[in-house]
Amino acid sequence: MATVAELRERARDEARRRTRDLVLDAARATTLESGWRAVRMGALATEVGLSRQALHAEFGTKAALGSALVHREVDELLTAIVAALHSPDASPAEAIRQAATVTLTSVADDPLLQIVISRGGDEELLALLTSRNDWLLTGAAEILRTWARTALPGVPATRVAEMAETVVRLVLSHAVTPTAPVPQTVDTVVAVAGLLLGLPDRPDGVRDR
Repeated sequence: MATVAELRERARDEARRRTRDLVLDAARATTLESGWRAVRMGALATEVGLSRQALHAEFGTKAALGSALVHREVDELLTAIVAALHSPDASPAEAIRQAATVTLTSVADDPLLQIVISRGGDEELLALLTSRNDWLLTGAAEILRTWARTALPGVPATRVAEMAETVVRLVLSHAVTPTAPVPQTVDTVVAVAGLLLGLPDRPDGVRDR
């Protein structure tokens, strides 16, 4: 049973998370409407009911706030990819299919992710995040490698690494510049992953085990 002190600490942590989310939501809305240049720490503090001093204590500088904003956006995408790969009873090919679909649809529906991945749009915001795309690429590839080591223990590590790097780059490339409907792109991604992993063919042409 939790002590009174532990319950109070949990309540403080939850209140802090809610406050951070309120600030980031407000910063996100302003960025998408008017650009990162229009985001003002004082205006944000007033909008969410904080003092400017409290806002700076939580986030530090405006640059740190921008980094937190984009990190939250990408972390949500990476969390969705993990969930898709670990869907109950999904075969390896189906897991990859779901992860690719989640990534492509998430980026299509999220203008801030589009800025991050395409390296275009709001130059002032992007200037704060010089490693943003590498971070996303690295994080997604590591998630895919970790999943494959468990789902396909017989596949050599070098083959898994090659698959992860290739698939993530392929998906992000199509997320930035779509050349076909999402289902068609996903079919291509699954086929490429299957070839690299050596998964046996299925009658429909998608490789699976």
